[in-house]
Amino acid sequence: QELGLIRYGLGYQGYVAQKRLQFGASVRLYQEQERRRQELERSARRLSLRATSYERLSTDSTARRKARKIARVASSQRVRVERELTGLGEPRPPARPRLLVKPAPEIHGTVITVSNCRIGFSGAASLIKSLTLRLRAGRRYGLVGPNGCGKSTFLDLLMGSIAPVSGQVERAPELGIVLLRQTPLVDDPRQHLVDRVRSMASVSIEEAGAVAGMALMRECATTRVGQLSVGELRRIDLATTFAAGAGLLLLDEPS
Repeated sequence: QELGLIRYGLGYQGYVAQKRLQFGASVRLYQEQERRRQELERSARRLSLRATSYERLSTDSTARRKARKIARVASSQRVRVERELTGLGEPRPPARPRLLVKPAPEIHGTVITVSNCRIGFSGAASLIKSLTLRLRAGRRYGLVGPNGCGKSTFLDLLMGSIAPVSGQVERAPELGIVLLRQTPLVDDPRQHLVDRVRSMASVSIEEAGAVAGMALMRECATTRVGQLSVGELRRIDLATTFAAGAGLLLLDEPS
């Protein structure tokens, strides 16, 4: 019951439009809270001065009794105003998430060399035979092929998640690699988003919160993985890949 999904019409554009409306509503709420707080503060000061002045300026006994009565009323009003002021609390302006991407380590030349690799499973037909290639820094490569031909498996090979049946894969020293999978993996739907981001990138709790907030355009410190759609999780993971500052990004079905 703690988990749930929100449906947004008109695809991602509808999602963005709705988030902008929500942000605007948050701004207006903050402005109204701030206006009310300032109004209450002025009222409290005015009533306090009124009570003091009546007691100080009264001369005869009748006037003093009347002044004390007015002072008590003013003091009572001031107490109510201060109580409301205390309950209102300090309004917080809505935060527009910002993401500062750390520059990736500067790498030149060849980042990965695949030499005569065979990819597959023991005792089964090979998905890829005798693969040899080099990936150079600063380039973009596209891998095209029908479903089931081994594209995702090849990315796992580059990532180091699997080893080739034969052959060799060499990676540049200290090369950071991040893989954005076609379907986000969810081991625990109750995991907090901040923890998910930190499991994929070496960032602080504050930075992880900024990454998640930037991707979803809202504060999500207490949001859990199971509360998000596949598209929202993919945006989280994509933002995390950039925040990781990796030297090589592997995108499975990036469209």
